[in-house]
Amino acid sequence: MKQSIRGRLSFAIMAVVLFIILLFGVVCNLSIRKEFKLYVKRQQEKKTEGIIESIKHSYKAQYDEWDINELHAIGMSVLYEGFIITVYDRAGDMVWDAESHDMSLCNQIRNDISTRMKSEQAGNEGTFETSQYRMQTRAGNIGSVSVSFYGPYFYSQNDFSFLNALTKIVFIIGGIAVVLTIGIAYFLANNISRPILKAVDVANQIANGRYNVVKSKDTKVIELDQLSSSIHKMADSIMEQELLRKQLTSDVAHELRTPLTAVSTHLEAMLVGIWEPSTKHLESCYEEVNRIIYIVKDLEQLEKLERERYELKYASFSMNALVRKLLENFAIQIKEKGLVITLDMEEIIIVADEERISQVMMNLISNAVKYTHEGDKITIHMEESNEEVEVTVSDTGIGIDKEELPYVFERFYRADKSRNRKTGGAGIGLAIVKTIVEAHRGSIMVESEKGKGTSFIVRLPKHQMKI
Repeated sequence: MKQSIRGRLSFAIMAVVLFIILLFGVVCNLSIRKEFKLYVKRQQEKKTEGIIESIKHSYKAQYDEWDINELHAIGMSVLYEGFIITVYDRAGDMVWDAESHDMSLCNQIRNDISTRMKSEQAGNEGTFETSQYRMQTRAGNIGSVSVSFYGPYFYSQNDFSFLNALTKIVFIIGGIAVVLTIGIAYFLANNISRPILKAVDVANQIANGRYNVVKSKDTKVIELDQLSSSIHKMADSIMEQELLRKQLTSDVAHELRTPLTAVSTHLEAMLVGIWEPSTKHLESCYEEVNRIIYIVKDLEQLEKLERERYELKYASFSMNALVRKLLENFAIQIKEKGLVITLDMEEIIIVADEERISQVMMNLISNAVKYTHEGDKITIHMEESNEEVEVTVSDTGIGIDKEELPYVFERFYRADKSRNRKTGGAGIGLAIVKTIVEAHRGSIMVESEKGKGTSFIVRLPKHQMKI
């Protein structure tokens, strides 16, 4: 049967604490009884020693005789405490005997103590034991005393009352602890479950498409705060992805609608006779169809790169030679715009997928050439360290707004909101670049300032650069 987290936590906490209380109560009770038993045994031994000393004082050495009245007083006094004594002189003759004085009282005391011990102490196998003690004084041996008591120990009625009262106190404390445990367990379970239930509610809201959830208050519990923070970060991320998805849909529609509309318009004009189906008009339609084909190819390439089963073809090649070869492809554009190309490159041989890295550099150089003002400068810087290779492509072009930087690697995203077709591409290039770099377990970042230029920094881990 399913339970709420509050109920399960409450039950678990109560079960653990109750077990501890029960264990503590049992151990405490057993320990107290054990120590009390040892205490009683020591007290009875001291009592026996005290009885012997008292009997010694009843012997009158100057008269070489015993004070019978004093012996009687001592014997009857200790009899009510459970000790039955018999006193003998040095010749072994009996001087005073409790049983001879009052046999019925002795038997009654024996029966009372035996009954009490066996009824109150389950499994008690004790019995009355008799011990003989010789008595010595300065005058020498004056006789002996026989002491009979319930052994190895016995409790008086007061002792049993004390133990019972102690047991009641332990149970009362245990009962109070149980009540407190229930309250504390509920309080703790409620405090723990509340933020979890809040997190569940937030997750349900996210599942239902409501991403603007209110951030929960701190609970002072690290794990719960981390859970709450993670869920809210997930909500922000999903909301951002949802916005990008909607933007992607809009961008795809925009990118496809323009050439399709152009083709449709041109064909319609030729069909109704407004235009002659001339080579010029057909070439225009052909260009727009190719534009659609390029967009689809880019999307297919991006999907292929993002597939988990996609494998890179590693090979050793010179990054310097690759960059110089790519720059030759842009020689005409560079010359027309009068751009100054600065190469600050160490001789670097790497192991990577040359075709894909070429695609990365081609895209970055193309963007730099495209968006750099006439007569300005493009710098390509390469260096390597013990752990990574870093390639930076910088331009002094139009730059990118600070607000746009987090989105430049999103597919179909372009900072140019007007989407002037003279700028080329459909906004998929940088998304492909990022995918290729990350496939090499590297990273790419962008730094830019509006009106001053942009730098793309690619880092590839050195351990990937070994065959």
